[in-house]
Amino acid sequence: MTMMLCCPALFISIDAKTIGLWKIQIGLNTILYPLLVTLLIWKLGFTKDMYMRTNQERLGPLMATILFYFWNFYVFHKSYSEAPILLKSFLLATFISVSILFLTTIFTKMSMHTTALAGAASALFLLAIKTPCANYIPFVIAIVALAKVIWARLYLKEHTIAEIVSGVVIGLVSQSIAWYFYA
Repeated sequence: MTMMLCCPALFISIDAKTIGLWKIQIGLNTILYPLLVTLLIWKLGFTKDMYMRTNQERLGPLMATILFYFWNFYVFHKSYSEAPILLKSFLLATFISVSILFLTTIFTKMSMHTTALAGAASALFLLAIKTPCANYIPFVIAIVALAKVIWARLYLKEHTIAEIVSGVVIGLVSQSIAWYFYA
């Protein structure tokens, strides 16, 4: 919940117990459940290894992740009216980005790492310009992290430049779409 650290004013009216439950819900739906499904798919032999280098190996984990991310967004959208709009927008953007990744992965490989970091960087940028917490330091940190991930993916020859650029574009477009619906 970087958003909470960057701009605690967005969460000032929400009690600590609710925030704790939100952290658990977001952590389960965006980290633990997709990781468990990916491990299960690997252990059942549907993928050769955890790296999922081929498009076909990525489809199962992406389908499961779409379901978890959609459920996470839907619950926040329908059940938590007090949740900050930027949080709901970010959750919608994560669902959109994974959905776009799934659809494009049917045809070609994309960089999921750069999609995630580009989406996070653009969310932090929106947080800095659209809230009273004009703090650009987290955005700069996210951009540096994105640059390092891009360098690592190219250095390890895991992706081409086109796959990386496509991933960044998906992250930015997803945040833009989500922001359009919530702003």
